[in-house]
Amino acid sequence: MTIRAVNTGGNQDITLTLEVNDIAPTSISYSSPFTWSKDLTVVSELPSGNAGGPVTSYTLQSGSLPTGISLNASTGELSGTPSADYATASITIRASNTGGYQDISFNITVSSSAPASIAYGSASYSWTKDTSVVSETPSGNTGSDVVSYSLLSGSLPSGISLNSSTGELSGTPTALYTSASVTIRAVNTGGNQDITLTLEVNDIAPTSISYSSPFTWTKDTSVVSESPSGNTGGPVTSWTLQSGSLPTGISLNASTGVLSGTPSALYTSASVTIRAANTGGYQDISLTMEVNDIGPTSIAYGSSSYSWTKDTTVVSENPSGNTGGSVTSYTVQSGSLPSGISLNSSTGALSGTPDAIYTSASVTIRAANTGGYQDITLTLEVNDIIPAGISYASPYTWTKDTSIVNETPSGNTGGAVISYSLQSGSLPTGISLNASTGELSGTPSVIFGTTSVTIRAANTGGYQDISFNITVNDAAPASLSYAGSPYTWSKDTSIVNETPSGNTGGTVTSYTLQSGSLPSGMSLNSSTGEISGTPTASYASASITVRASNTGGFQDINATILVNGVELSKSGDSESYGSTSTDDTSTFTITNDGTITSNTLTTTFTPDDANYWNIVIDNCDSTTIASAANCSVQVTFQGSTGNFGSPVSGSYSATLIIDDGTESASFTLTATIP
Repeated sequence: MTIRAVNTGGNQDITLTLEVNDIAPTSISYSSPFTWSKDLTVVSELPSGNAGGPVTSYTLQSGSLPTGISLNASTGELSGTPSADYATASITIRASNTGGYQDISFNITVSSSAPASIAYGSASYSWTKDTSVVSETPSGNTGSDVVSYSLLSGSLPSGISLNSSTGELSGTPTALYTSASVTIRAVNTGGNQDITLTLEVNDIAPTSISYSSPFTWTKDTSVVSESPSGNTGGPVTSWTLQSGSLPTGISLNASTGVLSGTPSALYTSASVTIRAANTGGYQDISLTMEVNDIGPTSIAYGSSSYSWTKDTTVVSENPSGNTGGSVTSYTVQSGSLPSGISLNSSTGALSGTPDAIYTSASVTIRAANTGGYQDITLTLEVNDIIPAGISYASPYTWTKDTSIVNETPSGNTGGAVISYSLQSGSLPTGISLNASTGELSGTPSVIFGTTSVTIRAANTGGYQDISFNITVNDAAPASLSYAGSPYTWSKDTSIVNETPSGNTGGTVTSYTLQSGSLPSGMSLNSSTGEISGTPTASYASASITVRASNTGGFQDINATILVNGVELSKSGDSESYGSTSTDDTSTFTITNDGTITSNTLTTTFTPDDANYWNIVIDNCDSTTIASAANCSVQVTFQGSTGNFGSPVSGSYSATLIIDDGTESASFTLTATIP
């Protein structure tokens, strides 16, 4: 400001600077020293006790505040959440106004908070030997982060480990472990928390055990022992009834779990629970049981299916064979009876006259008493009258490539046939069956051996099977002949092969000699009919019949054969003169049985001793013999005059041969002089 001093002589301006300050702050303090916990919000800390003027500003004069803590410049309040440890240190805060300031010094410490409220998912764990443990990790920490976990007391089961960083329990227990406490300590710079757990390792509990439930037993009938099975866990050491009650007379074997006995009272269906246990735990097995009276059983009708005919009275069909309790009622359980048929509820008899067609369907009749029931399933149908009396004019023998007269069935005394079908066998190629009329028609094109076929004539009521034989033969051989007949052949001369020809029928499958006989040396080929060979004897002219056959029939082929030649045959007295002391003469005859005159004959006589033999040739030397003619030779054995009248005892022989150059006849003569 400027002050002016004035008089008559003038003035002087005096400039001044002026101020008025407040009273400087004094006696201010904080409720220090401060010890705070890391991560925990600080309750606002305000300075107090100012005996001076109001503070207009607070500033940090020396030192530094912990991370996360701030100073309010207007109020001096310290607040925030320390986020890091802070070793004890002194700071100075200056409280100022226009009158001056006061420096307030004090100590601050920030340390981590001890772990708190840490827990595992359970206070106790029951693990199973050889079964991997789901990792168990602690949680819920309301303190500062845990730096390390360690086992403070007790010991972990074999195979289980503690992660020192996370506190996780994991692994696979390899041995049983009796229930015991262990203490795990969680530590940080702020302190520690001890966590106590109860641990045990048991054997594998029983599992997957079952009975063949539900059980339905019969009163007073012994129960076949019912044993549990399927255990895939550890051995069961005890079986107990956990809930429910067993039927009177039935017991549970505590060692094996077998249910056995004879129920002596009815037992309404109920559930019971049996507990299979061992040191590792247990499995509860729920079963349903009931004990009934003896129900009806083994009941049957005379047939399991009935096919009735419309408008035809049904003979009463009664059930029988019950080996259970008496039936008190019969009812239709499912399906419906044909119209006109009724069920007797007391006897189960089915009777009546069906008055409508009923397509085949199942009905179930229930036979019941207080002990239960038996369902009897029948198949019922009501049909129209089935075809009957139908026949064909069989058997049929047709000829290949010859059209057949249409063959239609007749004689039906039943309902109208609506379809014909080939039930078994097959029709000849070229023959067809009319499905509407049953007519057989066509032209067979191949041979068809005799075969039985069955044609089914059907309608809604059923069917009639008509069986008969069909044969399709080839055309019989025809117009065959031996072109060279009549044949004149010479004995001992090979003939030109003679084969039949001219067949206008079917192929011949065989040739046989039907009548007559072939000359010696000749044969008939059964496949071709060829006659061949070399006749070895004369053969008087004669007729033979050769039969050419196939499936269609046969043709007989006639031929005449003559074989010319000489045939010398011998006859006469015995060639053995026997024992003789006399002269003995025998006559030997040669006959030409041939068809031609023989050549000139030559007679040769060869005795062993000419002194005892004498021959007289009639007309058997240097001559011929006509057919059917003969000649003779006389030979005398001189048993008394031989050897010039002085015969000697002994055996003697001679050979007589008569030969025409192509044929010969020989005699061997013997005699003995005693």
